[in-house]
Amino acid sequence: MAGEFSLNSGELQAALAILEREQAACLPTPLQARFYRAFNIAAYLLAAVAAAEIVIFTIAFAGEDDPSEALEPLHWAFMGLCAILFVLFVLNVGLIRKMYRHAQLRRRLRLTNFLMPVFRAEREASKIKNIVTICISVVGAVLTIVGLLSVVLVFTLWIEPGFLHLSDAQFAVALPMTLAFTSVGIGLMSFHFMRRGKQRLEIVTRLHAMLTSQAAAPGAVEAKLSSDDYDILASLERGQIISERAGSIITAQREAPSASYSCQISRQMNDVKKTLPAELLARVDDVTLGLLKNPEPADSKREPDTEGRLVGVPGTDLRILYDVDKSRHLVRLFELRGWNA
Repeated sequence: MAGEFSLNSGELQAALAILEREQAACLPTPLQARFYRAFNIAAYLLAAVAAAEIVIFTIAFAGEDDPSEALEPLHWAFMGLCAILFVLFVLNVGLIRKMYRHAQLRRRLRLTNFLMPVFRAEREASKIKNIVTICISVVGAVLTIVGLLSVVLVFTLWIEPGFLHLSDAQFAVALPMTLAFTSVGIGLMSFHFMRRGKQRLEIVTRLHAMLTSQAAAPGAVEAKLSSDDYDILASLERGQIISERAGSIITAQREAPSASYSCQISRQMNDVKKTLPAELLARVDDVTLGLLKNPEPADSKREPDTEGRLVGVPGTDLRILYDVDKSRHLVRLFELRGWNA
C-alpha cells in the first residue's frame, strides 16, 4: 500500500524501545499529570471569567448602565481562580522545569525542527484550542506586567513617606500578594509552552499505543505505519542518537580531563552532520570520540593542502578533516568529506 511501511517483529521491538525511551525521558509522573490537568481547568475557567467580564462591561458601556453589580461576583471568581492558579503553578514548577530542560537540550543539539511538520498538522486540527491558549498567555502577560508594577508600587509606598505610606505590617501583607499575582501571570504565560511539550508527548504516546496494540494482536508478525508516523519514529531515533552521542562526548571529557582532548566543530561540519542518516551519524560520532582519546590514530594521515589531518569513518567513504592543538588540548573538526545530501 502506498504511503505505508511494514515493520517486522525485530523492527517493531526496536520501534517500541525508541518510544519507551522517549516516554521515560519526558513522561510526567501521575501526580504531575494530575497537577497539569488541574492547572488546565483553572486556566480555562479564568479565561472564561475574564471573557465574561469583558462582554458584560462592553454591553453595559454601550447601554450606559452601571456594570458594577453584575461584575462583582465575577471579580470575586477571578480573584479566587488567581489564588488557585498560584498554588497550581507552584505545584507544576517541577513539570515546567523538566519540559524546559528537554526543550533547551533539543535547541542546543538542533533537534527542534524534527517534528515541526507534525506540530503544524496538529495545530491545524485544533485551531480553536490554540486561539484559547494564546488568549490565556496574553492574559498571563497582562497579569505579569500588572503584578510587576504593583511590586514596584508597594516598595515605593513603603520606602517613601507620605499620605499613602505603607507600614511594615502593611508591606508584609501587600508584597506577598503582588508577588503571588505576578507568579500567576508567569504561570499563564508558560501555559502555551507546557501545552506544546504535552503535545509532543501525546504524539509519542499515540504511536506507542498503536504499535503495542498491533504487537499484541493474535498471530501478528508485522506492524503497519503510515509514512508520516514512520518519519516521526525516525526523527525520534535520530534525536536520541544525537543526544546520547553528545552526552558520551561530555562524559568522556569529564571522566579524564587531563588525558582526553576537547572538541571544536566547525559550522560546515555541523551542517553536514544534520543531514546524515542515523547509522552514519553514529559512526562519525564514534570516530570523534576516538579522536578525543587519541588525536593521531594510526589510520590518520597528513593533508598537504591544509596542513590538517584526515581520518576515515570505518565502513563508509566519509573522511574527517581536522587538526590538533596540543598546547590547548583541543581537536578541531573542520570538514566532513565524501557526503552529498
